[in-house]
Amino acid sequence: FHQKVRPENHTNQPRQNRWNSKNEFRRDAVIFLHLRLTTLRGWRVAHDFGADFLVEGASDIARAAGVSEAVIGLSLVAVGTSLPELAVSALAAFRGHAGVAVGNVIGSNISNLLLILGTTAVLGGAPVAEQIARYDVWIMVAATAVMVPVMVSGMRISRGEGMAFLAAYVLYIVSLFTGVPAMIMGVLYG
Repeated sequence: FHQKVRPENHTNQPRQNRWNSKNEFRRDAVIFLHLRLTTLRGWRVAHDFGADFLVEGASDIARAAGVSEAVIGLSLVAVGTSLPELAVSALAAFRGHAGVAVGNVIGSNISNLLLILGTTAVLGGAPVAEQIARYDVWIMVAATAVMVPVMVSGMRISRGEGMAFLAAYVLYIVSLFTGVPAMIMGVLYG
């Protein structure tokens, strides 16, 4: 049985508030809100500038390299916007949080397909490039079809399976820049 020991300077008077008056509270609240709004505006400007820089830069690269904007979007822009996800998933896997790593990838894909593509279509329509409709979407379907049994069997993605996924991605990127989609579409669709 322990007794609580009171500090020497303890008094029975109520604790003083941080703000001596309602005016000081209002002033601090206004300053806080102003700082938050300024920060949000700054992030918005940085985000808009970064998004514009990425889209314009990617378009310039496509024109200079003589490839379609769809190829640049499927490769450089896709990798650039996926790097934060890669960092989160790699760190989570390294720290033993496989659920976060796999959940991040699955959730991001669902969000990209349903939320991002849906919002884009609602705001201004989303015309689909012929290559995406006739080649890339089938690569995505095939990758998903391969991943389902890998995830269900043993509920673990092995290093070998991970290496196979990486090799398949490298082959896909190489196919984009070597004209494989055009060749396949020419054979299949005339």
